[in-house]
Amino acid sequence: WGHMVYDLATTITTEAWDAKYKPNMDWNHAWGAAPANLIPRRLVGVRPLEPGFAKILIQPQPGYLREFRATVPTIRGPVNVDYHREVSGKRQLQIDIPANTTAKVMLPVQKDAEMSLIKTSRTPGSIQQVGEYIVLDPLRPGMHRIEY
Repeated sequence: WGHMVYDLATTITTEAWDAKYKPNMDWNHAWGAAPANLIPRRLVGVRPLEPGFAKILIQPQPGYLREFRATVPTIRGPVNVDYHREVSGKRQLQIDIPANTTAKVMLPVQKDAEMSLIKTSRTPGSIQQVGEYIVLDPLRPGMHRIEY
C-alpha cells in the first residue's frame, strides 16, 4: 500500500499494485481497502461482542510496534485506543469507551508478567487470567488507563 501512496501518488487504494499489471485500473477498489478493516479489528482489537456495539471487545495485538493510536467509530460513538510500550517492556493502554456501552479488555500475557503488576485508573468488574490473556471485564464508559 505504501507503493500506491508514495510511488503512484494516490490518496486511496488502487485496483492493482501498479498500472503495469492492469493499465485500465480504477483508483478505488474494495480489495485494496483491506487495511481499513484489519487495522481496527485486529491491530487495535476493537470488535463488537453484542449487537450494535452494546458491549465491545478491545483486544490489541501490537506485535513489535512500540506505539499506536486509533479512533474506531461505532454506532454508539468513537472508541479511542492509545498504546505505548516502553523499552523496559512496560505497557500502557489508554482507552475511551463511549456512553451506553461497556467493554471487555483482553491483554496478551507476557511470559514473565504477573497479574499483580496491573494498574488501572478505574476499577473493572474483575481482573483474571483466562488462557493466554489477562481479562478486564466489564469496563464502564469513560477514560481508562491500564499499565502492565
